[in-house]
Amino acid sequence: MKPAGEMLPVRGVRACLVIGAVGAVAIGVGWYQAAGRIRVAGQMNWTMVSVAGTVAIGLATLLWVLAARRAVEQRRGAGLSGAEQSRMPTTPIVALLPGADNWVVATENMGRFHRPSCPLTRGKTVRRASRADQEQAGRRPCGVCRP
Repeated sequence: MKPAGEMLPVRGVRACLVIGAVGAVAIGVGWYQAAGRIRVAGQMNWTMVSVAGTVAIGLATLLWVLAARRAVEQRRGAGLSGAEQSRMPTTPIVALLPGADNWVVATENMGRFHRPSCPLTRGKTVRRASRADQEQAGRRPCGVCRP
């Protein structure tokens, strides 16, 4: 298991950094060169270099966010690692109550509600309520357990 402070490896991070660095250099060069020109016609070419650098940084940011989202989805789909599962109770207490299948659970800080047996509720203190009550509180159904 990785230490808590260590980040997950994300594919494409190096490419994002390179594209961002090239964009930053293009902005700097364009600015420096345009500043040395008196005529607007001479400044326009270098202004376009700076604009291209800004687009490159925007592209790098977009690719970085997409790569991070892909990593989060993979982690979410895999559930908890074996070491994390061994430290947490296998079944939330709410799931042991009679008629638990008719209820959904959530905490006040959750934006989604879950089945009592959902792996995302393991180790959390949850409260049960009806689906209608959870939806009225502004919560949406979990994408993992699909209550």
